[in-house]
Formats: sequence, structure tokens, C-alpha cells
Amino acid sequence: MKLIITFLLATLFSIDCHSQKLDQSISEIATDLAQKVSKKNRVKLALTDFVNSEGKRDALTDYIREELELKLINSDYDLQVIDRKHIKLLLSEHHLQSEGLIDESTAKSAISFIKIDGWIVAEITTLADQIKIKVTVTDISTSQIYAASTSGLISDVVIKNLLEPEIKACSECGGKGT
Repeated sequence: MKLIITFLLATLFSIDCHSQKLDQSISEIATDLAQKVSKKNRVKLALTDFVNSEGKRDALTDYIREELELKLINSDYDLQVIDRKHIKLLLSEHHLQSEGLIDESTAKSAISFIKIDGWIVAEITTLADQIKIKVTVTDISTSQIYAASTSGLISDVVIKNLLEPEIKACSECGGKGT
């Protein structure tokens, strides 16, 4: 009986340890980027949608983006992280202008209002049981990358659940959502 309890506790602690590894990797990337960006006095940043190696968003890429955004905002380097929803609204206005639906002066003032130094872009690659996170900061004017950070970690139960969530059918509708 003691052996079974020991095994269950060890399994429970290892799952917690693995999920901490993902958060630890994100923290390390945030700290590394914050140091590099602040040294170059380019502290106004915006995060794009993070994607996987297929160029698509998923639960894992969204989780990493949200966690990285929070860690950058709360870093000790006085970074200014611009709200993504606000930027999407301004960029959609810019798109409307390019289609001739709003005038050019309105669109220019909307885009100039953003005033960010760099875009934070990431690609998350899943290879068998490994995850590779690559994050770059690109100058908004020149498209030159001026900071980058990577991290690799072993995939675990938490990551697999983000990538392939189990869908359980309820007893009332059989999983049809009705």
C-alpha cells in the first residue's frame, strides 16, 4: 500500500514539476528579452499572435503569449506593453483605409498613435516530446530583429492537454452541445 501511495505522490509531483517547467521557460524568455530590449532603450512593445510551426494559433501558443505578456508587463525593466486588442482595432482601421473606406489622414493618425518600438513575434515548434519556443523582437520601422530568445523543454501532460484537449461527452446530449 505504501508503494502505491509513494508512486501516486511521485506522479503527482512530477506533473506539477513539468507544468512549472513551461512557466519557468516563459519566465526565462521574458527576463532575457526584457534585459536585451531595455539595454537598447526600445521599451514600447506589442505582442503579435504567436503561432505554431504550421503558422496557426492553438491553445498552447495562446497560453505562452498571454503568460509572456504578463511577465513582460511585470518585469523590473519598466517595459511598456501595448494592449493587443487596441492594436488590432487600429490595424483594422489602417486596412479599411487601404481599401479606401476611411480617409488617409484618419488612418495615419491612428497608426502613429500606436508608437511602439518593436513587435514581439514567436513560433512554438512541437517535435515528438519536445517543445521549442523562439521569440524575437523586430523593429517596427526597419523590420530588423534586435532581440531574440529561445527555450526548449520536454512536453508533458499539461502541454499535451493544451495541444489535444480531451472532449468528454456529457450524459444529457452525448457531446453534441445541445
